[in-house]
Amino acid sequence: MAGSEYERTIADVGELELIALIEPYLVRTLSQNVIVGPGDDAAVVTCGSNNNAFAVLTCDMLVEGVHFPDRSSAPWRLIGRKAMTSNVSDVAAMAGNPRYALISLGLPRELHVGAVLELYTGMAEIAGEHGFSLVGGDTVASPVVIISIALLGERQACFRNALRSNCRPGQWLYVSGHLGASRAGLELLLDKNLSGQIPSSLAERLIQRQLNPTAHVALGQALAVRFADLAMIDISDSLWNELGILSKCSGVSIEVWADAIPIAKEVRKFCTTLGRDPLEYALFSGEEYELLFACTADDEEIHACIKDLAKPVSITKIGQIKEPPPAVRLIGEAGQSLEVRDKTFQHFLS
Repeated sequence: MAGSEYERTIADVGELELIALIEPYLVRTLSQNVIVGPGDDAAVVTCGSNNNAFAVLTCDMLVEGVHFPDRSSAPWRLIGRKAMTSNVSDVAAMAGNPRYALISLGLPRELHVGAVLELYTGMAEIAGEHGFSLVGGDTVASPVVIISIALLGERQACFRNALRSNCRPGQWLYVSGHLGASRAGLELLLDKNLSGQIPSSLAERLIQRQLNPTAHVALGQALAVRFADLAMIDISDSLWNELGILSKCSGVSIEVWADAIPIAKEVRKFCTTLGRDPLEYALFSGEEYELLFACTADDEEIHACIKDLAKPVSITKIGQIKEPPPAVRLIGEAGQSLEVRDKTFQHFLS
């Protein structure tokens, strides 16, 4: 590789270009053993001689000061739940079931043991709720708390591959849940002055949504069983970012109807009080872990698919997949294109 590549810093290239530079080192050709490689929420590979199920592999990392507040005020049990949920959500987006987790921790020497036990309490709660096991990991000394989790899931071979590259013109675009609360909750955690400006009960609900999100495992599987043309991604960085990924991976344009995007009622109250735009929160809130998906099914078919889920999930149609070239357009109530400046958090650049 040219010397100039080695001389640039991570801040020079940013997260997305860094990933692009790493990709040539990863598996580049799908085979009988690698069903889904790099570029989706999780890898899908064969597992021994079992032709009825595939293994789903993912990993994720949370770092003190980046993903959660400094340790002096950290709610460790909830952080443990969030760390594990972020991995479970990746498996959900590939229509898998989580099975086994390995947990690696970087820990400051002065951290209280109780914090680690609370952290594990939260992770074990999520494992119990989804029926999988914590089977080991590693610990090292670190100047800040680092939580790194590798999760192995299982997916039935008969399920469709709900790839990011599956979008086709004519499909409808849907999203689960209501958006924006995670970002508002994070702002409350990072800026203590905000808490005094809104009702305490509202602040508590928003913070809870940031630290204790839900992964939609059953929904991902129900959609994959029913719809052959399914494209799917979980919202970990932001709705706007994930729309861009679907557009680029599929080579299509996407129209999103601004007034259709489901915004959490708590976010509307938060924004009304502070004089902020709730649509901006819905577009650029990270760590929501809702499922964003596209298929040709209409509303009636979607709701027939999810009506028997054990836990009810709201689904909203928010747009449509259009012809190339790749682009994402936000459409206003009068049909006009709205200008959007991407405010998604970017590691190394933000």
